[in-house]
Amino acid sequence: MTAFTEDAAAAARSAEARELIDQAQWQDVLLDVLSAWDLCALGGARQVLFDEAPAKAWAGMRRVARKKLPVVIFDGLEERGLLIRQPPTVPLAAPGGGQQPVLADYAFAPRLGLVMAARSRPTLAVTCELEKVPSRYPRFFGLGDERDAVRAVVREAPTRAPEGNFPHLQKSGPLAWFYRYDLVSRASAADYLARWALLQSERHPKASRLVTLLRHDQGQLLAVQTLAVRSNDGQTARLGGSGSAHGQEYDHAGLTQIMSGLFSPGRP
Repeated sequence: MTAFTEDAAAAARSAEARELIDQAQWQDVLLDVLSAWDLCALGGARQVLFDEAPAKAWAGMRRVARKKLPVVIFDGLEERGLLIRQPPTVPLAAPGGGQQPVLADYAFAPRLGLVMAARSRPTLAVTCELEKVPSRYPRFFGLGDERDAVRAVVREAPTRAPEGNFPHLQKSGPLAWFYRYDLVSRASAADYLARWALLQSERHPKASRLVTLLRHDQGQLLAVQTLAVRSNDGQTARLGGSGSAHGQEYDHAGLTQIMSGLFSPGRP
C-alpha cells in the first residue's frame, strides 16, 4: 500500500466516522461491545474513568502474560473488523518482521475509533452512581472539536457477555466485564439520564442517584457539578446537590431539560 492509498484509507475512515456522528443525531448507533480485556490491551490505563478493578487485575498479571495476551486480543478485534492491520513502515519489510504485532501496527476502524477518542480525549464526561453503593454504572463521554464541543455522545453501559466463545476470559474476574458503547445525540443522552435517575432501587430505596459532570481543567478531568436525585414513585423526583435547585420536584420532561444542560459546555 502506497502513502497515497494509506491517506485515502484514512480519509475514508474519517468520513465514515462523520457519517456515524450525523446518523446519531436522529437514532442511537451501536458502536460495539468490548471486554475489559479489550480495553486494557487498547491502553486502558490512559483512558478516562477506567474502572479500577480491571485496571488492577491487568497490572497484577505477570509481565510475560501481559505482553502475549494483546496479540490474541488484537487478532480477535481484527477479525471483528475493529482493527485494521497497517503495512510495515519499512519498505519491502516482511509483514510483522518476525515480531509480535503491537497496537501501533493497526488503525482503528471508525466505530472503535469513536469509542477510543471518547474514552481517551472526551470534551466532557458524565457519570452515574447510586450513592454509597459500589457497582458498575453508565457513563457518557462528549465527542467534539473547537467549533462544537459536543457534536455527539458516546454512552458506555455495563452489559453481559455477548454470545460466543471467549476462552481467554475464563476465570478472568473483572477483566471479563463487558461494556456496550452507543453513539447518541445530546438529546438522547439527556433522556437516558432522566429515565435512569427516576429508577427506584428495591435494595437501596433511600439512596440518591448521583449524576456528576466532569470538565477539563488544566489538563485534568475534574468534577464540577453533582446532581442528587431522589424519586419515591418513579414518576417525579427531587433534586439536591451542587448547582441544583434543592427540594424542587421534576417529572421526566423537567429532568430531561436539566440533564440536557450537562451536555452544553457553555452552561455552568
